[in-house]
Amino acid sequence: MLPGRGAQVVAGWLRSHPGVEVVCRDGSTAYAQAVRDALPNVVQVADRGHLWYGLCDAVGKEVAAHSACWATATGLREGKLAETTLQRWQQIHALLEAGVGLLDCSRRLGLAMNTVKRYARAATPRRVQRVPKYRACMVDPYPDHLRARREQEPAWGPPRCWPRSAFIDAVAAAITLDHHNGRTEGVNTKTKLIKRQMYGRAGFALLRHRILLG
Repeated sequence: MLPGRGAQVVAGWLRSHPGVEVVCRDGSTAYAQAVRDALPNVVQVADRGHLWYGLCDAVGKEVAAHSACWATATGLREGKLAETTLQRWQQIHALLEAGVGLLDCSRRLGLAMNTVKRYARAATPRRVQRVPKYRACMVDPYPDHLRARREQEPAWGPPRCWPRSAFIDAVAAAITLDHHNGRTEGVNTKTKLIKRQMYGRAGFALLRHRILLG
């Protein structure tokens, strides 16, 4: 138990334990730097749970970004939601073909105007099931510059003052070594619960006793 969670606290504890050989940690760059500052020869192991979560999140965003590529090939989903989508699309397009305006469609079907517009823009029912299109943002004018920077230095990589190998190594160690911090994550969850129970009522000493003796 340490009386803080800052990088300096972690680095100080590591310096007082020079026999440490392996450190399992999450993706915090501050903790990674603290380990390097205190014990540069220690093997750092990235947390598998955080790696898996980050991978799933990145894959999900990538698939969503390319939804237009597979939307026409997958067909409509099955189930009540798919049936409702098909029914609404047919109703709206039937009214539009009959010369009914968007506002009147909204009133007749009891749907929001934005919903009616979304269905009206869809040439086929399966297009309604697509993930929303990419929205414009402030970096849109600079795609070429960003691609060039990413080729020179990956966007997820460390600042230039940090060795890249220390990171791509922590990930490799998480995959190839037996070390992990699964049990530690469980203790962290329990610690947070105890802290929430004690907010404003006690200090570090009692928190430490409750965790170590509980």
